[in-house]
Amino acid sequence: TANDEVFIRIATSINHVFGKTILQIYPNPAHEELNIKIEDLSSKGLLLKLFSVDGKIVKFEEVKSINGTFTKTLSLSGIASGVYFLVIENNEYLARVKVLVE
Repeated sequence: TANDEVFIRIATSINHVFGKTILQIYPNPAHEELNIKIEDLSSKGLLLKLFSVDGKIVKFEEVKSINGTFTKTLSLSGIASGVYFLVIENNEYLARVKVLVE
């Protein structure tokens, strides 16, 4: 008989590196709120969109100006448990992150 080993990695946060810009999204899975931190970002605006799996925007926020480190806590109040996609974008920056809400 053969023995198989299975390794499971559970992500509790997500970090992306774009050049010098570092994006952190935590906790993931999220419960009541989702924290977003972007380091070394200089921008005249930023859009934060949370999409359901069927493509509907369930949360939208626009930030006017950023210089340095951006931090934001998104309230997930009223958002049902499930899989969502967080899109963070402006004219120079785009990130799409899968987020689990419990």
